[in-house]
Amino acid sequence: PDDAEKTINSDLNMEANTDRGSSRIIENEVSSHNSTCSVVIEGLKLEMVILETRQLNTMKENKSDICSLKFKVKDLEGVIRHQDDAILKLSQDNLILKSKLSPF
Repeated sequence: PDDAEKTINSDLNMEANTDRGSSRIIENEVSSHNSTCSVVIEGLKLEMVILETRQLNTMKENKSDICSLKFKVKDLEGVIRHQDDAILKLSQDNLILKSKLSPF
């Protein structure tokens, strides 16, 4: 190995021997970051549960509204049929009256 490689290896060995304390600090920082990540993840999970609950409630309300609208549509269709029948009867009555009045 050349001198540069020896110097690098020597520096690495020296760092490894002298930085044992700093490696513990790094381990603590990693552990702290992991804890922070876990807290963030749990917060996100809670937000997802809240949003899912809101979504389900909204879907239930929408389903109820749809059922109500379907009932109203059927009711209005019945009203329209009744009006169509009434219009037909009035038209027939008008024809009968016209036929009775036309000889005069």
